[in-house]
Amino acid sequence: HIHPEQCPVAMMTERQRKFRAKYVSEISRWHNGLVHIGVTYAAGIAAIAWCVSRMQNAGWEWLLVLPVAIAGNFGEWAMHKYVMHRLIDVFALRAIYDRHTRQHHQYFTDNDVTISTVREFRIVFFPWRVLIVLAVMGGILGYAAGTLINPNAGYVVFVTMIGHYMVYETFHVCCHVRENAFVRN
Repeated sequence: HIHPEQCPVAMMTERQRKFRAKYVSEISRWHNGLVHIGVTYAAGIAAIAWCVSRMQNAGWEWLLVLPVAIAGNFGEWAMHKYVMHRLIDVFALRAIYDRHTRQHHQYFTDNDVTISTVREFRIVFFPWRVLIVLAVMGGILGYAAGTLINPNAGYVVFVTMIGHYMVYETFHVCCHVRENAFVRN
């Protein structure tokens, strides 16, 4: 594997190479990219499986996947436009902006958008806290749908929100890995 500091000069600027080397050197020795995504996907899949196991004779409720997924795309767009790319000087929002705009977009530029090691998953995948926040929001919206419509509707809302996040993360990492048998650029 090629490490960030070994990338060919033509692919990235010296500033980007230095930023990448510094970023990777500051990743905690306890961070393991495969464990990070393994736990995230295991928790997400387990939550989805639990919800599906609780459903009883769900039918039309599955049609809620479409509006919830579309709303999820608009939510993701709004987060990018209004939080991830605009500095808002409030602790959590500032941290999101710093991580996304100041780190992610300096690490990846039009000169090089790929990673070389699983250690670099740290810059690609959202922190595990995002899944927790999404699960809480999904739980609130799922509870509302379950109360206003029926329990199956609530589970579908939750399942769709968690599933949407996992699909997003999957396609996002595909943008940052080198071409391989699964991903063709």
